[in-house]
Amino acid sequence: MSQGSAPRQPALFRDPSSFVGPLVRPDSIHALLARECHALFPDELFLDLFAAGVGRRSVAPLVVAVVIVLQ
Repeated sequence: MSQGSAPRQPALFRDPSSFVGPLVRPDSIHALLARECHALFPDELFLDLFAAGVGRRSVAPLVVAVVIVLQ
């Protein structure tokens, strides 16, 4: 299975922080993960878990790591 990658730049008109931002406290775990998720869980950190070029692309490891933290 090849590793999926997390988007580094939000799509235009699809960034939820513009309308959700006022509802999330800046000191909450949700705000911290939104700000720091790419630094905490870079795609390169998970390269050894995926065989190159075999199978379909997976869900980005960053997404899985953030979901596990929130659970």
